[in-house]
Amino acid sequence: SFETPLVRGGETLVPGGRLLAASVRTFTRPADAYSVCADAGKLPLNTAVRTRREGDWIFPLGGPGCKSLSDYLIDRKCPRSKRDMPLLCDGSEVLWVVGGALSERLRVDEKTKDIISICFEEDREHGPYDGRY
Repeated sequence: SFETPLVRGGETLVPGGRLLAASVRTFTRPADAYSVCADAGKLPLNTAVRTRREGDWIFPLGGPGCKSLSDYLIDRKCPRSKRDMPLLCDGSEVLWVVGGALSERLRVDEKTKDIISICFEEDREHGPYDGRY
């Protein structure tokens, strides 16, 4: 397990790769599940990148409400061997499951003033993170 603060406007090293976070001018639909555009004003200052913990929960974008991270991963049929993917978190609230859902909390909407783009790049030297959930 690991935990490290998210570096806004830079690189955050994580097991299996790195997260790159940068301000962008306009919203663009992410090309894959390894990148997101989020409302930078809603992203907490103490956002951390870490592995899962007991009690974690998420409100998936477009979902009907909150659910435990465990239930989310089971519903997505994520194998146990791949459940330790990097998570963007504020305490026990999961803001983004790398390879999966962004939180409704970070939705870009008509009131959004600043957008942050965050993407995961795998470490090709030490092997890929191959989870997509």
